[in-house]
Amino acid sequence: MFALMRLLAQIAIQSAARRAEQTARKFALMVVALLLLLIGAGFLTSAGWSALHHWLGPVQASLWMGGSFVVLALILLALASRKSRPSDALTLQVARAEAEARKAQAEAANLLAELHKTIAQAPALPLLGAFIGGVLLALKLRK
Repeated sequence: MFALMRLLAQIAIQSAARRAEQTARKFALMVVALLLLLIGAGFLTSAGWSALHHWLGPVQASLWMGGSFVVLALILLALASRKSRPSDALTLQVARAEAEARKAQAEAANLLAELHKTIAQAPALPLLGAFIGGVLLALKLRK
C-alpha cells in the first residue's frame, strides 16, 4: 500500500517539476520577446522622429511624437480604469448554477434525513455494511 502511495507521490512530483520547467521556459521566452519588442519600438520611434524632423523640423517633430505618446497613454489609462460589467448571459448562468446548487443541497438534506431514519430503524445495518466492506477489501488485498 505504501509503495503505491510512494509511486503516486513520485509521479506527482515529476509532473509538477515538468510543468514548472515548461512554465519557466515560456516565461523566459516571453521576457526575451518583450525585450526585443521594446528595442524594435525604440528604433521605430527613432525612425518616425527622423522622418518628421526631415519634413517639419526638430521642434515640431518632437512635439508630434511627444503628443502622440501622451494621447496613447491617456487612451490606455482610460481603458485600464474602465470597470467591467458582467454580461447578462453570465449573470443568467450564475443564477441557474445557484438554483441548481440550492436544489442539490435540499436533495442532499432530504437524503441525509432518510439515512438517519433508516439507521434509527436498523442500527446494526451500517455496522454490518462496514464489516462486509472491510472483509471484501481484505480479500481483494490478499490476492
